[in-house]
Amino acid sequence: MRHMWIAALFAGLIITVGCSQPKLTTAGQKVRIVTDESVVQNCKKIVIVVVSAQSTSKEKEAELRLVIARNRAAENGGNAIIPVGGLVSNDVDKQEYGVYVCQ
Repeated sequence: MRHMWIAALFAGLIITVGCSQPKLTTAGQKVRIVTDESVVQNCKKIVIVVVSAQSTSKEKEAELRLVIARNRAAENGGNAIIPVGGLVSNDVDKQEYGVYVCQ
């Protein structure tokens, strides 16, 4: 009986960890989402990040990809992101974002 209780507890932990959603960090909140390339024309491109997310809906996945991209941009010293190309679909949709430093 004790082993069943431990197994159930362990399974609950796996489900809880697997369902965690990324949160926008304080630094990520400072990263702008840009959709017009002319806005970043005079900015310095520092890196391209590739992000993916899984959720119950495509809208939620798009929202999560933006959160992850903004957080990664902040980690790399950027303050603006812009999508590069369209979604790449395999098992999981992936999106590339250009990370920029703008004045």
